[in-house]
Amino acid sequence: MVSLTLGGAIASAMALTSIFMPLAAAQSLPNLRILPLGDSITKGASSSDKCGYRKRLRQKLINYGIDSEVNVDMIGSETYGDMADNSHEGHSGKYLGDINTYWQLSIRARPNVVLIHAGTNNMDLNVDVDQAPSIMESIIDGVFDNAPDAVILVAPVIWANDAAMQARTDTFNQRLDGIINAKQKAGKHILSAPIGIGLSDLADKKHPNDAGYEKMAKAWFTWILDAHDRGWLKSPVNVNANELPGMGLGTGTGTGSGDGSAALDICENGIWTKKGTIFEGFRTWEEVGTIVGPVENGRRDKVILADLNNDGIADYILADDDGTVRAWLNDGRPDRWVSLGKVNPPWSTIKGEMIRFADVDNDGKADLIALYPDGAAKVWKNVDNGRKFESLDSKWATGLESRDKIRILDMDGDGYADYVVLYAGGAVKWARNTHNNGKDTSKRNWEQAETIAPGPANMPAGRARLHDLDGDGRADYLIVYEGGAVKALRNTGNLNDGGTGQRNFDDLGTIAPGVSGVTGDMIRFADMDGDGLADFLAVADDGSIRMWKNLGIVGTKGASMRFADLDGDGKADIISVDARGRARAWLNKGSGAWDDIGNIAPGLDEDLSAAEIEFVDVNGDNLADYLVVYGDGAVKAYLNNGNIPEKTKDRIWKQGVVISSGVGEPGRNIRFADLNGDGYADYLVVFDDGAVDCYLNKKNIPPTNGGRIWEEKKRVATGVGEVGSKVRFADLTGDGKAEYIVQYLGGAAIAYNNTGNIPDVGKARNWEDMGTVALGVSPQGPVRYADISGDGKADYLVVFGGGSVNAYVNSCDWKAP
Repeated sequence: MVSLTLGGAIASAMALTSIFMPLAAAQSLPNLRILPLGDSITKGASSSDKCGYRKRLRQKLINYGIDSEVNVDMIGSETYGDMADNSHEGHSGKYLGDINTYWQLSIRARPNVVLIHAGTNNMDLNVDVDQAPSIMESIIDGVFDNAPDAVILVAPVIWANDAAMQARTDTFNQRLDGIINAKQKAGKHILSAPIGIGLSDLADKKHPNDAGYEKMAKAWFTWILDAHDRGWLKSPVNVNANELPGMGLGTGTGTGSGDGSAALDICENGIWTKKGTIFEGFRTWEEVGTIVGPVENGRRDKVILADLNNDGIADYILADDDGTVRAWLNDGRPDRWVSLGKVNPPWSTIKGEMIRFADVDNDGKADLIALYPDGAAKVWKNVDNGRKFESLDSKWATGLESRDKIRILDMDGDGYADYVVLYAGGAVKWARNTHNNGKDTSKRNWEQAETIAPGPANMPAGRARLHDLDGDGRADYLIVYEGGAVKALRNTGNLNDGGTGQRNFDDLGTIAPGVSGVTGDMIRFADMDGDGLADFLAVADDGSIRMWKNLGIVGTKGASMRFADLDGDGKADIISVDARGRARAWLNKGSGAWDDIGNIAPGLDEDLSAAEIEFVDVNGDNLADYLVVYGDGAVKAYLNNGNIPEKTKDRIWKQGVVISSGVGEPGRNIRFADLNGDGYADYLVVFDDGAVDCYLNKKNIPPTNGGRIWEEKKRVATGVGEVGSKVRFADLTGDGKAEYIVQYLGGAAIAYNNTGNIPDVGKARNWEDMGTVALGVSPQGPVRYADISGDGKADYLVVFGGGSVNAYVNSCDWKAP
């Protein structure tokens, strides 16, 4: 008998958190406005960069949220240390009584996270030790009274290399723990954040050294994520930085608000002119209506949707209470179904609640499975496109958990349905199908079960689902709420493969906000029209189905958006690309008008999990081409045929051609921009320290006569002390050559003018400091640069998660003073 075992699959909660982090860690952090509050340790005393834990913590949070461009703003009335955004509220030598007034200096900036480590000087100098817990409680209450939406993390006073001081510290920390527990039980969002400091982590008897501050940063980071997992972190309250001077609002380039009008003397009237919202976003789902009417003896819990005949379209199946299975084939048109009648094998002991369908042998046709109360399963092979099923393996699985927890579906995209345990709290265990299916009784049908998702904290019980949304063959993770809203996390295909560096699941956010009259129990997902995308379905009590067609982009729409000129009119158009490379486009008609031309690319039949799709003109015809930048830095180009918007005239894209096999750098470091103004995008490698290597475009795409595509490598920028992930390239001045821009996550930006000396490195410098070109705007979101007005100068675009775009048009004439 082939069996499933749990041996070795259960690890400690900490191991799951640190190794997998597929759900909680994948959920995007909100923007963070952090108030570090305390004494000299908060300030960063005895650290080599004078930043203490603050710089280290900020970088961890920025790196963690890099895909969603989370903004981390440290606030406070004090500044100290070699870091951008060096604001804080750490006051050297001060006691808790003093700190009980200092928090008031910046609390009106409304932090959503407050980090408190205070009391060190009281414990050291034996000042107000008995009153210290009550003073700390007063600090906590004051913060909550003035920032009720904030999360407060309180670190017990760290270990000191002084016996008398440590004795006082131990007593204080014990009482502090009681205060925190009481506040939390009362519903306050507060956590104790213990920090393990030892002798080797101290610079003197009480101040950490760099290693100690690194431990503090890691601890704060861990507890911030814990608060997020609990659902406590909310976006910061909107405040006007101009009305709150001296509180540290902004990310190290001024006040954090405004339009950059003072950035350059040559732009007398400012750089950017606000145009407001120029694009309202786009729909994810389009209502089709009823596709299945009421069926005789139909009932919602009897309905199964699965592809029986390998046409890529889900068919309609009813599993009656007595074990009879009825099926109707779907021809892809609403309410057009071909009845197959009763299709189950002869049986008497199998009842409707046991019936499942899934493709267990990779032939594209769903097989029939009987799932017993203990999770054991038998399987019958689909041998005639849903009309006939023959026994395949009567001992297919012996079970891991009870039937209500078992799901049979493909998690890794190999075409073979796996055995999955989905717990009420959202945790997922996965036993991979070995492809044996009982053929060799000496071999196992399943690999050992392992946890691939620990489950998000505070998720309503029983609301997790597993469905393949995007047609990549891998079941994604959904949270379907009772009211009908749906959140999703995309299966990356990683599934605990630590060598890829990817999470198991990437957060797509809310993919459906809910439909009037549709509750969570009614919702299903299945591809009903054969386009490879799972549609949103509402199954009524009588088994009838209403459908909303999947239009191709689910989840955070802003992250899917690209800006490029597809039709050669000089104005950037909008493209939305999904994880499989499918693309929709809206042509820029000027003055905020957009022509929705629908799909312009059907997607690629290959693994794009580590790839990025970009739209760049690499052959100098003023039409953006479709580029696939692979994880290893290789690039394939599908050249634009010039048939947009007349898509019916001919192919939109030419056959793909490899234009780079890579240069030994990962794809995440690859950029394309025209650095020498010849109209051809060049191949750039942006290193983690902001340095840039350039391979100039030799105007030979597609390559002819075996000629080279790119010139030899040239180092064109050495970096400016900012990480490469912040570096952007865009032509701000309208001379055809891209500037080097450092884009901060809070919206501020500094830029370096392209002098036109590339590629001749023997000339004067390649870049001239332009200073600050943007200070951020309100409301702020991820920033893109693209010319939407057609004047040749890149504009400042703020792209929000729902797909809407606010524009600030580049109105500077950029003439030398």
